[in-house]
Amino acid sequence: MRSSHIATISYVAALAEACTQCVHPGNFTGAVSLYWNTTKICVETLPNIAASIPASFWTPHDEAPCAMAITVTNPNTGKNVVATVVSQETDAVGDAIQLTTAGLAALAPDADPNHAPATVDWTFNG
Repeated sequence: MRSSHIATISYVAALAEACTQCVHPGNFTGAVSLYWNTTKICVETLPNIAASIPASFWTPHDEAPCAMAITVTNPNTGKNVVATVVSQETDAVGDAIQLTTAGLAALAPDADPNHAPATVDWTFNG
């Protein structure tokens, strides 16, 4: 009981830190899945923990979030990870994102990427 209470407090604290001065301020919630298309990236090299986010965040072009950091939180455990935005998803539904295997593993309760949550909360870091 105590650990779930601590996780809840950590989760609420993570949500409270949403970037308000960003081009795309606020908290977002969406499905999360494996990011596998590592050929169409907007950075020189793919970081270990990378994210692909909805194409709607890339419009207008001068507000494109390439190489920006996002914090992704597992709403069930409060675990979070910082990922680098490297790509856009043109077929994303709502605020769904994709993460590399390392990102999914970091969010999983047991570090197994296959046990990552189906839905996450995320925000830009600034």
